[in-house]
Amino acid sequence: ARRQRQMCIRDRLYVTPSYIFSCGSAGGLDANSHIGDVSAGASCVFSSADARVFGYKLGQVPGMPESYLADPDLLTRFEQLSKKLKKTNLRSGLFLSADKFASVENALELRKNFPEAITVDMESTALAQVAYGANIPFLALRGISDLCGPTGRKDNEEHAGDVSRLSFLTAMTLIGLRDPEEFDV
Repeated sequence: ARRQRQMCIRDRLYVTPSYIFSCGSAGGLDANSHIGDVSAGASCVFSSADARVFGYKLGQVPGMPESYLADPDLLTRFEQLSKKLKKTNLRSGLFLSADKFASVENALELRKNFPEAITVDMESTALAQVAYGANIPFLALRGISDLCGPTGRKDNEEHAGDVSRLSFLTAMTLIGLRDPEEFDV
């Protein structure tokens, strides 16, 4: 068992993915968000990172970039895909990652601190940071499950599975493993 574990660890060190995607659901933050949209993170920041006292921007981790930018090629593919779809609305912008579900009160603060943000989730910026450190092309793709409002919990429970699937199918389409027609129904 010990030897197998060591071999697994060794093998993981030699695997380099071509891309890293963060797929799943997110809360829509801005007025243009709609449940069922698929959003791409043109950039990602940690909403609770605050080292401004040391000269960093709100959302920036010390020693790291102000934000983690999407891979330009993947983002371009995403923007081109939006022209091919009839029913699925695609958009891109700033993603926030928070350490808690965005309740009405939390969302108000997020909107105040990051007025240009379009979504909030709990994972994308962490994955963006890993991709940045490993120099692997990254794109966060999230389906909007709720609008961070009074019905957010109910909406999330109702829509998270479907919109997560849409975000995954979008990623597969961007790398040529699916056709847009398979999910734009």
